[in-house]
Amino acid sequence: MGKYLLRGLSDRFLNDLKDGELEPYLKLVQNDRTLELDIRDNKIYVFYRGGALYIISPNQDANGYRFKNAFLDSIGNKVRNSSEIFSGGFWAKKAMALYNGSEYFEAIPYLKSVIDNHLCVIGGNDEKEFQQLLVRANNQLSSPSPPKADSVSLYTDYYFVGLEYQLFDTLEAKIDLIAVRYDTKKRNTSIGKVVLVEVKLGTGSFGGSSGIQKHISDVEKFFDNEAYVDILKKEAVTIFQQKHLLGLIDSAKPIEAISDEKPEFILVLADATSNGEAVEKSLTPFQEPFANFDLKIATSSAMGYALYANRMLTVKKFLAILNEIKIPPR
Repeated sequence: MGKYLLRGLSDRFLNDLKDGELEPYLKLVQNDRTLELDIRDNKIYVFYRGGALYIISPNQDANGYRFKNAFLDSIGNKVRNSSEIFSGGFWAKKAMALYNGSEYFEAIPYLKSVIDNHLCVIGGNDEKEFQQLLVRANNQLSSPSPPKADSVSLYTDYYFVGLEYQLFDTLEAKIDLIAVRYDTKKRNTSIGKVVLVEVKLGTGSFGGSSGIQKHISDVEKFFDNEAYVDILKKEAVTIFQQKHLLGLIDSAKPIEAISDEKPEFILVLADATSNGEAVEKSLTPFQEPFANFDLKIATSSAMGYALYANRMLTVKKFLAILNEIKIPPR
């Protein structure tokens, strides 16, 4: 293994988010259901509609914090220099003016408008938006914190602790989401199970270099490597506890450890049954159990995004019902 930075925040960072100079940014995420805060290696990413709204990390001299808007950087001079409102340039100029004056919090509404208008023009990012909805429904559906007694996320069996997880330190593979299975009926133990989740929206991305078969192959290699799995387990506990402390996970109490049970790799195939042949072709080779992890297909609970253990199907069971749920060719 090469150099690898564990995901998680320092005590100073956590304290500044809870009741220090960064508290307004945490309160914003707690109260704005369109935002999702993701913890990385001592930095936070705040996502809006699948795009990184801003990134906050400590200064190297440990005094204060650096703010970066990845989306403004990524859209380039073409959009920033445009005067047309619907290109995003109008809002980008306002956001940049505030950013240049270090008025980062005041820039947020304009940054959201940049993303809205940019996505309106270029389209796309639907899969990333779906991922964010999935995280919200399972982690923190009630708003604001603390959760209401009837919050769906108090009773789900899966909580998400990370987005865009790099499986290997060589950047050769990524998985959409890290989660912890924390069964409602077993929470007196405070022990969870580690889970990787890949989301596919439609069937256009089933094949190729980021297709289902490639992901399953990567995950199999990952779970064969005890060192990587140990890192994942440590990160899952740390981030669960930190997000719970920050009021971003609705579980009544945080996990304390990850069990030695076989981990899970869950495929969330959203709106994929319109092409049953593509689904069947991608999954048929993987009907037999894997040695080091359980491969499962998520199915919904009464049309919702909440995930429950008893709604997870093996590939064999999912393929058995595929003919009943796929849309016939027109």
